[in-house]
Amino acid sequence: MLLAANLAAHGPAAAQKLVSQEVMGAFLTRLFNLRTCVCARHAYAAPELERGGGNYYVQMRTELTARALPDPRPRLAENLTPSLVLAAERDYLPWEVILQYRDALLNEKVFYFEGAGHMIQVTQPALMAAVMRAFLLDEPYPVLPDPGGANRRPVVGP
Repeated sequence: MLLAANLAAHGPAAAQKLVSQEVMGAFLTRLFNLRTCVCARHAYAAPELERGGGNYYVQMRTELTARALPDPRPRLAENLTPSLVLAAERDYLPWEVILQYRDALLNEKVFYFEGAGHMIQVTQPALMAAVMRAFLLDEPYPVLPDPGGANRRPVVGP
């Protein structure tokens, strides 16, 4: 499997001859715990998955392609399209990334989801859908956008 993972970076076809998508998917499903993508106090709300639904080879190629692309943030300042930024309390992305997008986008609304991890749609699907629906339909939001400023995430550790 390690050889297949390394081969995937150079060409998924060769990697899949070594380890099929089905076998790699079954392996990753056992490793992937959705509860690690949500705030610990809401882990009970993360659904149990029989199959993660991911495709390792597609994910690998997506990550490699994304790393090769230039940073989009400088060009975003030229775009006045309304934008929605969703920020989770327990996301692995640093708060500075939210601030960078807030600075880059000129017509953005940032919504902070308390108690959510990176996958907001797992523990707060209704609120996330309501925010997105209001944004898309230009209706009142179910919660107020984040006012900006300081990092709202709790400090963890000493």
